[in-house]
Amino acid sequence: MASVRDAVLMVIPPSDGMKSTRLTSNCSGSGGGGKLDSVRHAVQRGAIVTNSRDFIAHVLEMMRPAGAPTARPMFGGHGVYLDGVIVGIVDDDVLYLKTDAQSRARFEPQDLPAFRYRGHDGELHATGYFRAPDGALESPPEMREWLRVAWAAALRAKAAKAPRRAAPAAKTPRETSATKGRAKRR
Repeated sequence: MASVRDAVLMVIPPSDGMKSTRLTSNCSGSGGGGKLDSVRHAVQRGAIVTNSRDFIAHVLEMMRPAGAPTARPMFGGHGVYLDGVIVGIVDDDVLYLKTDAQSRARFEPQDLPAFRYRGHDGELHATGYFRAPDGALESPPEMREWLRVAWAAALRAKAAKAPRRAAPAAKTPRETSATKGRAKRR
């Protein structure tokens, strides 16, 4: 009997450059229609998505003139970081850049769609990430301009999330054995 991994690869054979490990990470074990059925259901509803290594490498190469880009797997896609700050996500070989109320106006006139996902409730949810323009994926200078917009939005979001600390109370100097001795002599 074929293992669940083999069955998954028969259902969704990886194409050249696609990573098949993501397809099987939640379905280890052997046999059993239950696991295979749940994998088929996840594939049908679009929950299992892969990104090609070539596309991730291309995105990072386009980002390199703007700073130090990295990509990390997350939620079946990838988070894309610039100098340690998340500025985008890649899902199904599509780059989406972070936006906020201030920067969204740059994306909307170009009819760039927001990244949407289907939640456990079956509803589609839109995010604050919008598809990057095609020109950004073809030109490092254009990518740099769009990354500035995404990076600024990420920094504003980070600042808004940072806990507001009250001003620290004035601390009195701790008494040490040396200061205790001086106080007694006076």
